[in-house]
Amino acid sequence: MKNLRIIIVDTDDLTRKAIHTHLSGFAGVEIIGEAKDTVTGHRMIRQNRPDVVLVEVGGLDDSGMKLAAEVHREMPQVAVFVTSSHKNPDLILKAMSSGAREFLLRPIEIHVLTQAIEKVLKDPSRAGGGVRRGRVLTFFSNKGGVGTTTLATNTAAGLVMEGASAVGLVDMDLQLGNVASFLNLTPTYTVFDLASQLDKVNASTVESFLTKHATGISVLAEPRTPAEAEAITPSQAASALDLLRSAYEYVVVDTPKGFDERTLDILDLSDEIFVVSELSLPALRNLKKCLDVFRDLQYSKTRVRVLINRHDPRGGIRLADIEQNLRFDAFWSFPNDFFRIMNGINTGSPVVASSEESEIARSIRQFCRKVAGREAEAVAAGEGAPRGGYLKRLFGKRQED
Repeated sequence: MKNLRIIIVDTDDLTRKAIHTHLSGFAGVEIIGEAKDTVTGHRMIRQNRPDVVLVEVGGLDDSGMKLAAEVHREMPQVAVFVTSSHKNPDLILKAMSSGAREFLLRPIEIHVLTQAIEKVLKDPSRAGGGVRRGRVLTFFSNKGGVGTTTLATNTAAGLVMEGASAVGLVDMDLQLGNVASFLNLTPTYTVFDLASQLDKVNASTVESFLTKHATGISVLAEPRTPAEAEAITPSQAASALDLLRSAYEYVVVDTPKGFDERTLDILDLSDEIFVVSELSLPALRNLKKCLDVFRDLQYSKTRVRVLINRHDPRGGIRLADIEQNLRFDAFWSFPNDFFRIMNGINTGSPVVASSEESEIARSIRQFCRKVAGREAEAVAAGEGAPRGGYLKRLFGKRQED
């Protein structure tokens, strides 16, 4: 059985240290993160999906209580322990109604904390593997026109072709999404419909909100109107994706261009983030800005994958130069085949599913094998060479990571 993974969110340094010291001595227990504030803690919890979260709560409506409720709503399988210096019955009742499994009075007594942890360790649902957790693969770019939606739709179809049991494709570009159009679908339900009924839907019934495509992928389309799109909160978007990951082996997500609160929440809970660019100066400037933001958010390089679309090795900018300047290797590069890609969009059939053999279809299938953990060809890269003047103007002197 896997270790019990724990995150501590507490403003008091001594309390965090005491909890960490005690729990580190437990067999089968692993402290995977600590945070002094609820914003950092929430992001850490979304990124790491622990088994147990300890949250400090100071009042009925403080940030700790709100975090406890958010974690329970987004990840009901996570055991939330609330710690508080107040023994107010209303506070205890509010904590339990918010989803807390345990209420621990501060200063925390070691034997009480031990008993609470042992209860989770002995929970029979852990032996059975618990709730299914599919992988969320998010395609993102902070520049339009680089092929993000094309790669998302083709990856979803390619994963089905590679044997994935269930693949969901979600259009989270809520205002201007095109996934349904790219696949020539007329969906009955959208992200808005699912977000509006989250409290009534579970892993067994969520599939009814998605539209089946001929390739075998299930599609959750963008809202019908801007008003519906605006009505979806960041929390609802995140909860919808978390629900979908309990029903699908892969959840492929197409996102809007740029950073807003909703998109950041989606990126936080993604297992892998595929940042799409092409080898043009405007796109590469935006890629650099994007990678800088991800470094500031402390996203690891194992989660952020750079994809180069429409790659032509005969172009004036070489991939090897870009990798050297960005200090970030490209995970994959896709060849340029405008005609076949556009034909796939116009017919509603992803090029990867075409019966015609082509370089672009082969590249996408190989990429999907690599994503799925199967053997694939290595990323094609240009030969190394001294950096040109335009690269120095573009990137300047890189800061240390």
